[in-house]
Amino acid sequence: MLRKAVEGLSREQLDTHYREGGWTPRQIVHHIADSNMNMYIRFKLAITEDRPKVKTYNETLWSELSDAKVAPVEGSLILLYIYTLS
Repeated sequence: MLRKAVEGLSREQLDTHYREGGWTPRQIVHHIADSNMNMYIRFKLAITEDRPKVKTYNETLWSELSDAKVAPVEGSLILLYIYTLS
């Protein structure tokens, strides 16, 4: 569904903020992949360690990194697809 939502969007559309102070569609796609990868690692740590520590991350700062701002969304879409296979 996410792939379908961004399919055919131009670079300009991917980089347009949906509201003032909000993220762009590109940042949202990358955020969803980042969030899922973090959750995956947290679950693995939870089932393999006696006292796993949950490491948080600053989502806002991550959304400002160059990969979230300019990288093609395809990489994150592939990661999310692979994640759904496990």
